[in-house]
Amino acid sequence: MARVKPVIVVIEDDAKMLRLLQNILRDAGYEARGAASGGAGLLAAASRKPDLIILDLGLPDLDGADIIRKLREWWLSRPIIVLSGRDSEDTKVAALELGADDYITKPFGLPELLARVHAALRRTGCCSGGIRIGKFIDAERWQSGAEIPLPAACGACRRHRPRHPALPCHSELLSAARLDASPGGDAS
Repeated sequence: MARVKPVIVVIEDDAKMLRLLQNILRDAGYEARGAASGGAGLLAAASRKPDLIILDLGLPDLDGADIIRKLREWWLSRPIIVLSGRDSEDTKVAALELGADDYITKPFGLPELLARVHAALRRTGCCSGGIRIGKFIDAERWQSGAEIPLPAACGACRRHRPRHPALPCHSELLSAARLDASPGGDAS
C-alpha cells in the first residue's frame, strides 16, 4: 500500500524545537515523527522507514556522526538533513562526507528548511509540486509586508543573536526575501 504523505523522522533533543519542527512539517503536508534522543531516533527510523531524516548532531546519548553512519548502513538513498547549532566548516564537511545530504545551521529560516526538505524528497522521486506554506507563514501576509508572528520556539534566533550579531533574524530574512520577490525588487 502506497503512503499518502512522505514520512519524515526528526531527531532533536530540544523539546520545543522538536514540536515546532513536527508542526511545521505536518502543516506542510508531511507525516512527521519525532525522537528526542539518538537511540529513539534510530528506533523510529528502523520502524517507520522514513522518506527523509532531519538530525540534530548534539544529542545526549549518541553523537550525530554515529547516527549518520548507522543510517547509511541501513539505507543508501534516504536523504539526511543535518539541522545543528554546530557551525564550523570542519563539522559540516565531516557530516556531509559521512553521508548527510544537506546541512542547515541553527538558527534557520522556516521557508528555507521546507524548501530543502522538499528538494531532497523531490530528488528521491518521493514528491513533486510546490511547498505548502500553511498556518506558520501566511503567503499573502508575507507578500503584503504584514508582520508575521513566529512561534515562541523560534526564539533560537534571539538566543544566538548576542553570540553571532552578524546573523540575520527571521524577520530580517523574511523582509529581504519579500524585497527580492516583489516586482522591481532588488534580487542582486
